[in-house]
Amino acid sequence: MTISHTLPTHFAAIDLGSNSFHMLISEWSNGQLIEVARQKVMVQIARGIDEELNLSAEALERAKVCLVEFKNLLKQYPNTIVRTIGTQALRQCNNLHHFLEMAEPILGSQIEIISGQQEASYVYQGVQHGLSPEQRQKPILVVDIGGASTELIIGQGANISHWHSFTLGCVDLANRFFPNKGQSPIDPQCLEQAYHYSCEQLSPFQSIFATSQWQQAMGASGTMRVILDLLPADSNAVIHRQTLEQLLSNLNQRGELSDIIPDSLRWDVLPAGLALLMAIFDTYSMEQLTVSRGSIKEGVLLNTIREQTHKDAKNA
Repeated sequence: MTISHTLPTHFAAIDLGSNSFHMLISEWSNGQLIEVARQKVMVQIARGIDEELNLSAEALERAKVCLVEFKNLLKQYPNTIVRTIGTQALRQCNNLHHFLEMAEPILGSQIEIISGQQEASYVYQGVQHGLSPEQRQKPILVVDIGGASTELIIGQGANISHWHSFTLGCVDLANRFFPNKGQSPIDPQCLEQAYHYSCEQLSPFQSIFATSQWQQAMGASGTMRVILDLLPADSNAVIHRQTLEQLLSNLNQRGELSDIIPDSLRWDVLPAGLALLMAIFDTYSMEQLTVSRGSIKEGVLLNTIREQTHKDAKNA
């Protein structure tokens, strides 16, 4: 990508995810995104959606506090182009207008509620950008487990051949199958039910995402990064089937995860994420998954830079 010298100094991507809100501020230099600042807050919007698909006042307040923090950080980086996206939890809200009326004035910019297809595209681009030139030429499967949705994408180079956005996420699974939030021990039956339900949702796409379609599986979400914290330091960012099976076995036996995991994830969200990831491994015959350095935020930044470059070229 050729960049005009008139581009702003900084670019920011804000991802209003179903479990966490993330902000990444970067510079663009010699074809690479150089991270300047990053902030993550576990807002858990998906936890604040009731049966009528309305966001609660408490969830709106948590979001407001987080966005004010983001705005204060952005003030340290003037001349920044900011792009903000909302994903599955906000896609499904009936009272989305209440959220936007609160959030957009704080950020001073529009919030885009993107489709599942856009989400898959941004995730894929973010992962591709972090690969070596040799890796980019191989067909890959990208897995992104969110709080309220899971994206699976197969692509090679710049081209996506298959994608699907499942309305299946670790927070939704936790709400459905782990009713005793914050209480120990974790019931093995809850894990089993979450696993089987996930398999049922994933299995209709078994042939599409079969191993014959790709050579390497990449993970691009916070769920996988938290799982890495439970693995030995020499895992090289790879989650193996055997390791995942052992984690679940230990969880079944002990009824709890390591206390290095935040309590907001430890008792239900991460166990649900483990069950979902195991279901993905089993349904699509995966043996290992490499946790990517890139994610949806990098994809959003790349698209923002590309659009700004086209705009500059047009005005030149």
